[in-house]
Amino acid sequence: MRVVALLFALTMFSSGAAAQDMTGKCGSHPGLLRNEAGSLVWFSSSQLHSMALKQVMPEPVHIRGLIFEGVVKIKIMVNTGGDVVCMWDVKGHPLMLVNAVKAAHDWKFKPQIENRNATEFVGILELPVTANGDGY
Repeated sequence: MRVVALLFALTMFSSGAAAQDMTGKCGSHPGLLRNEAGSLVWFSSSQLHSMALKQVMPEPVHIRGLIFEGVVKIKIMVNTGGDVVCMWDVKGHPLMLVNAVKAAHDWKFKPQIENRNATEFVGILELPVTANGDGY
C-alpha cells in the first residue's frame, strides 16, 4: 500500500503537467480574494497558521534507514466555509509529499470576509515533514 502511495505522489506531484493542470482549476477561480488592483491576495504560511481553526501535521514516514527533516510547500485554495478544496504546485522531498498532502487537506480555516461576505482565498502552506528511519 505504501508503494502505491509513493508512486502516486511521484507521478502526480513531481510532474509539471499535473501542476499546470491544477493551476488552471484553482488559481484562476473568479471568487478568490483580490486586492484593489484585481490581483490575487496570497497568504503566507505564517498567516495561514494564524488563521487556522484546525491544523493537522503530516505523519512521519517510516522507511528503514531514512532519517530526514524538511518542509513541503503546497499552494492551497480555501472555500468560503474554510475547507481546503484545491492543492497544486506541491514542492518537497518526493517521499514526504503524500503525508503532507493528506494533512493539508484536513486543515480548517476561519472564513475571510470581504464586503460582509465570506470569500475564497489562496495561500502557500508549509508543513514540516520527517522520516525517522524505523520502518521496514
